[in-house]
Order: sequence, then structure tokens, then C-alpha cells
Amino acid sequence: MRIKLILTLFVLANSLLANAQLDYNLDFERGPGDKMFVMGDSRLKKITPGYSFFVDPKVAKSGSKSLMLFSNHSRKSPYGTFKLQIPTKFKGKVIELKGYLKTKDVNAQGFAGLHLSTEDKYGDRIDGSNLRQAQVFGTNDWKEYSIKLPLTDYTYWINVGGFILGDGQIWIDDLRLFVDGKPLAEVQQKTYPPKSPRPNKYFTTDKKGLLAEWKKFSQLMDAIRMKTPDFGVYVGLVYKGKIIGSLENGWADREKKLKMNDQRVHMWGSISKMFTSIAAIQLVEQGKLNLDDPVTKYIPELGEGEARYGGMSAIKIHHLLVHNSGFDREPAYKKLKKQFPKFKRYIPTFEEIKPFLKYTSQSFKPGEKYAYNNGAYSVLGVVVERVSGVKFTEYVTKNIFEPLGMETAHYEITPAHLAEDFGKSYELKPDNSWYKWRFDEKQGFKEGNGGVKGKVADMLKFMDFLQFRKRKAYLNNYEKVLPRRVLEKYYFSLNRDIPKLHAFMFARDSIYSYSVSGFMHKVSTRSKHKLQRIGHSGSIEGYISNFEFRTEKDAPYGCIMILNTWGYAGSKQFTSYSMIWNYMNKLLNGEKIDASRLNWSKRHTFLQPAKRMSEARKKMTQQKK
Repeated sequence: MRIKLILTLFVLANSLLANAQLDYNLDFERGPGDKMFVMGDSRLKKITPGYSFFVDPKVAKSGSKSLMLFSNHSRKSPYGTFKLQIPTKFKGKVIELKGYLKTKDVNAQGFAGLHLSTEDKYGDRIDGSNLRQAQVFGTNDWKEYSIKLPLTDYTYWINVGGFILGDGQIWIDDLRLFVDGKPLAEVQQKTYPPKSPRPNKYFTTDKKGLLAEWKKFSQLMDAIRMKTPDFGVYVGLVYKGKIIGSLENGWADREKKLKMNDQRVHMWGSISKMFTSIAAIQLVEQGKLNLDDPVTKYIPELGEGEARYGGMSAIKIHHLLVHNSGFDREPAYKKLKKQFPKFKRYIPTFEEIKPFLKYTSQSFKPGEKYAYNNGAYSVLGVVVERVSGVKFTEYVTKNIFEPLGMETAHYEITPAHLAEDFGKSYELKPDNSWYKWRFDEKQGFKEGNGGVKGKVADMLKFMDFLQFRKRKAYLNNYEKVLPRRVLEKYYFSLNRDIPKLHAFMFARDSIYSYSVSGFMHKVSTRSKHKLQRIGHSGSIEGYISNFEFRTEKDAPYGCIMILNTWGYAGSKQFTSYSMIWNYMNKLLNGEKIDASRLNWSKRHTFLQPAKRMSEARKKMTQQKK
């Protein structure tokens, strides 16, 4: 009898302990004051900078408390998330979060929602949702919402909480978790931590592995052909300096029935900045230009700048290169356009804008932060011209294009023998009318930041120069343009040998982005997957492009893309564009493409709130003006 009583008490104690461990204070009632009381084996994840939270004793759906998440005036991050992390000790296939949400002044450019996500052993996200589709914004009273996600054998953590994109305040209360429809207290527990390893999310980056993923990418293109048949895009897969796979769709010029392919002359947009940067570094290596020279040494016509930011002379050449100069060209353009309205449509030459450069200003102290700056590269082009004594476009042509054998790359107006291959850009407006433009014009003062045009073959030659070096006949010329050691020093090295040429941009999903002498780097910090991508994207008047390659020896590949079709947020064209970028990024990251997620229609539905948010952002911008 005594033994039976002891066993009963032991079972009861274990049951109470298990239930106590499952009480994660998801109704926020436990604990003193306004502090979040973390119970059991849960833990708080660090909140996004620029957002704050506290337990609000004055607002509640039930009981006496709820959790409030809100944006701060000083926020820099676009979104904030409150996450309570719970170990996955539950057997089942589907995890569900139910809870109540109340909002106040959530801006129309964003949205609010409950948050549910899952992570693996290394903290890498498996799946997640913030109720984007519910389109919750503005001020709303309490309403119950639900999120469901698959629960895998290798899920380590479940994150629950609330989310805001943009500004506003939200309250969350009475959060409850269910597994396969049962409350946690009724779910059978499993051994923790889980022993099942996560299937490798990365593919082998040899030729065979690449082509296997490329086959999945082609499935996406099949869907795009069906949903948006006129959508003009070409994507090339580069392996060891050669294109081993290509996909194309739609038209470069619909009216002329000129198909989009690798033979089209396309505007490269900001990929042009890579050539401007190389031109500047050539002059640095020749001793004609110093990275620490103030920009005013070469362009004294610039304004005095802002004394609080050190004045215009505080902007050095290296600041222009890495996009942390704070240079502001807009006041000069406003004065120019006011006096000469034709420049609302046409781009001025340097001589035309020179009298107005005294109005240029600064937006922050040089070196303080990264802020992408087209104007800085316009100015850098002028510096190259004045230091070399040669017109900027002629300098790049003679010292970069010609030695690399880039026969179609050019600035200014497309020459007659290439003009027939120059396509148009197409943008679908919200009223479903098309804006069409054949933007084959001189870029004038802006040649340095976005003036290059050419065919895919020349992008490939440029990539070979930077990385693969497979064109044996050009190896001597490669060294004349910039020796390999110089490329490593100024563009490839992440050891910060020259700290002033590195600028941190942002981090997302354990991938850190940097500007290194103006080349864009993406670097993975994951211990199980090393990654370094280098390149640049471009977008100018509807002509969009991307040029990137991996630098690791066991990942000798890259991607080249040109695209000329765009649509308003929420349109079919926007969906096709979004999916191409998304899966091209996965390919460049070495991530396996989940063929089951290549669902164009689902993605289109998911992106519908983007239209409302985009229109709200435009309205806010117009109000500020």
C-alpha cells in the first residue's frame, strides 16, 4: 500500500512538473510589474533594434495584462519582432499558434501580426509566418488569429510572439500552442534535444549539382512563360567561366518581335559602378590618386557642405567608393531643373550642371554609415576624368573594355552596328496601361554611376577577368588592367587590410552584406556553410540586371541576368520578377530549391498585400514633398 502511494505521488509530481514546464506565460499574467516573466525552459530572443516591448497592466483581452510591442522614433530597422523561444519537446506534425491581436496606428505601408517560426539546431529558420496575408494595419480592436506550420523531426525551437512592419503599436494576449489540434498539455512529449539531423539544405556546387538545381529553376521559368508570356528575361548559369545553362522568356522589343536572349544590348545600370571603381583604383595604383584625397581637391566647384558634418572637404575618395560619403547631389539638381525645366526629362552633362554644384550638400558625417549613393559615383567619374586627363567614357573604354575584349560594352548612344539589338523596357502601371521606353541616351554627368550598355557575352568576359581567368589569350591583358594581387587587395579581401574600403550594409538570415571598394559582398557566417558572393545589380529606367559569382574554390560559378519587364506591386509581372530574384538568390547561396514551393499562383496570392503597402508608401512620400 505504501509503495503504491509513493508511485502515485511520483507520477503526480512528474505530471505537475511537466505541466509547469509547459506553462510559458503566454497570457503574460505571471510576474511583477511590466517586466516579461520568462517561465520554464523558454527564453527571450533579442528584440530588433528600434523596437521595444513591455507587459502592459492596463490593456488586456482577458485577465489583467497583455504584451505591448511598439516602434521607437529612432528606429532604423524596417520591422520589429517579439519572440519567446520554446524548445520543441512535442510529438506531432503541425504546430499551431492561436492568439489575440490589438493594434494602434500601424502605418499603411506595413502591417502587424502574430509571429510563429521554427528553427533548427543552429538557429537557422525552417519556416515562419507573420500573418502578412491578413493585412492588419491601422487601429483595430482585439481579434483572434491563427498560424499553422509544419513541425519536423529536426525542429529545435519554436518562436512565438508579435510582429510589426514599419511604425505602430500592437498588443498580443492569450497566446496558445497546439500540436495536431491538441493543447500542449495533452501532447505526448519526446526526447529533447531531437536527434534527427536536418536534411542538408545546400547542394554540391560541382557541375552536376549545379545542373540538377538549374533543372528546378527551369520549372519556374515554365510557370512564368504560362502566366506572363511577354515577360522579358534572360538568365545564364556560369561555371568556370562558361555558360552551361541559359533560360529566356518574352521579348526585348514586343513591337518588333525581338526575342529576349543573350544577343540583346541591355542597359547594365549600376553594374557600371564596378568599372568606375576599377578606373579609380588603376589611378591609385599609378600614384596619381590617393584614397585619402578630399573630393574637393579635384572638384572645387562642389559646395562647402555642412559644417556639422565636417564640410565637403571631409569627403575623401574612399568614402565615394564604398557609399559612406553622405554626399547629397539633390539640391544641385533641384536648382538646375527649376531654372532649366528640360532637365526634368534629360540628363545634364558635367558642364551643364557644373554651375549648380555649389548647391550640393551633405546628409551625414563621412564614414558614419553606409548609404547607397548614385551621386558619389557620378562625382567619382569626374575625378577619374580630371586625374587622367581623358574623357571618362574614353578612359574606361581604352583601359578596361578594350583590353578585356569587351566588344559590345559602351557608353552614350549605341553604335549603329548594335542598335538593332537594343531592346525596350516595359512597366505595367496600376491602371493596367504599359509604360514603354527605349532608353538609348547619353547619361552625361551620370555615366559613372549607370551608363554602361552591352551584351551578355561582355558580362561573361568581365566575370572571367575578375574570377575565373580561363581565357588564356587575355591573361596578360588581365594583369595590365589590374593584377590579381591588386584585385585581391582592393575587392576580394575581407580581412580589412584597408579598413576604409569596407562598409557594412546589413545582415539577414546569417548573411552579412558589405560594400568593398564599391563591389557588393554577401558573406555567410554559418559554421556549416561558407559563402562569399561578389558582384552588383543594376536598375535603370526599367532595365534590370544582375552580375554575381562565388569566390570559393569549390564553388566556381555565378549568374548573369538581364530583365526588361516590371509591374506594380501585386501584379503578375511583379510576381514573376519576385520569384526569379528569390530563386536566383537561392542558387547563388548554394541552397537547394524546394520544387514543391515553385508555385507561381501561391506566390502571387502571398504578394497581393504588396500593392496596398506600395501605394501607401508613395502617398506618404508625396505628402513629405
